[in-house]
Amino acid sequence: MLRFFNHQNIIRLYEVLDTNTDIFVVTEYISGGDLYDVIASKGKLPENEAKPYFKQIVAGVDYCHRNLVAHRDLKLENILIDGNNNIKIADFGLSNIMNDGKYLSTSCGSPNYAAPEVISGK
Repeated sequence: MLRFFNHQNIIRLYEVLDTNTDIFVVTEYISGGDLYDVIASKGKLPENEAKPYFKQIVAGVDYCHRNLVAHRDLKLENILIDGNNNIKIADFGLSNIMNDGKYLSTSCGSPNYAAPEVISGK
């Protein structure tokens, strides 16, 4: 999916190298870590700091959805922050193409972030 994406809030994929034993994924370097680490070190973010992050996350997810892609594993650990405090959504390993009128039925992602009805099988 990332090969075709070009958005300021989605990590850039530069190259995928495939050998007989390994796959190497070359992306842009994001120096600021992930949003989980930021919240873990600072605690609850004040609204004036959280609001720009939220806007950028929504912009990145909107871009994905306009291109009919569901990320399917959006969590704090997959939201990176660059050196200029810009959000970069990463880890599209579970992403999938959406088809109008059809729901994706496979449960995936991290159980710690799943809704209770997904965990219970409802």
